[in-house]
Amino acid sequence: AEYMGNAGAALLASWDFRMTRNSTAAWLYNALYSHLMREVFGARVFGLPAWDFMRAETAVFADFSHYFDAALESPSALESLFGGRPGAKRQMLAALVSGFLARYASADAVAALPQWGASNAFMQRNVFFDGELPQMLGFDRGSIEMLGASSTIVQGALLRSAGRDLNWGQSWTFVADLAEGFVETTLPGGPSGRRF
Repeated sequence: AEYMGNAGAALLASWDFRMTRNSTAAWLYNALYSHLMREVFGARVFGLPAWDFMRAETAVFADFSHYFDAALESPSALESLFGGRPGAKRQMLAALVSGFLARYASADAVAALPQWGASNAFMQRNVFFDGELPQMLGFDRGSIEMLGASSTIVQGALLRSAGRDLNWGQSWTFVADLAEGFVETTLPGGPSGRRF
């Protein structure tokens, strides 16, 4: 009842929980998740500048996101960050969600949301030239839309570390029918450094 008439809340409520390329609900979920993590751990634990640097320029969050998730989901963890009163954490998280969803209350705001694939895309750069040449020369490939997210079965993440853009995701596909005696696999070649 609290979110009645909120187009963003309605979009999330009707979402199938899949991080598909054309999903705007997946983008909104990821934005809400990032907002909660920043407000809880950035504002209350690390400090916003340290948190923003960690998220933008290191792989720390991608590598340890399950610990942050567990702390956020635990009924007793982090209570001291929210005043130590029973239920204070739940109330604060509800307020953070409400404040975030207020930005997406209108149908126009939801209609303007990007799709998950477009916002989760990367360039596969030549290992030698590292994006220094124009794309029309064909040394770099992209834009490639990353499937999934860090907490989905098809995992993938875009991040930066030591000033370099990084991505990780599935590069090997293994399909098996347990009633048959064979499997089908695919292993992409990846960037070889060779243009021709």
